[in-house]
Amino acid sequence: MFSIVRYARGQSILCQGWGSAANSAVCYILGITSIDPEANNLLFERFVSQERDEPPDIDVDFEHERCEEVIQWIYRTYGHDKAAL
Repeated sequence: MFSIVRYARGQSILCQGWGSAANSAVCYILGITSIDPEANNLLFERFVSQERDEPPDIDVDFEHERCEEVIQWIYRTYGHDKAAL
């Protein structure tokens, strides 16, 4: 996800992480989200928890008008067979 967000921001495409990942220290350090979980006293356990029956996912929204640019970059970079929406 880091490379996708880095590409989008490099092209001045607005993007923001959301969902359970929004509180993640990992996503904050990678620049996927802009919310500092320590400064805002957020729980790390919301992202990584034994109560979850599945691994956490990272959701990122891209500005609607330029989302197709990001999708096409993903296909060129990783191939259609290794990408999913």
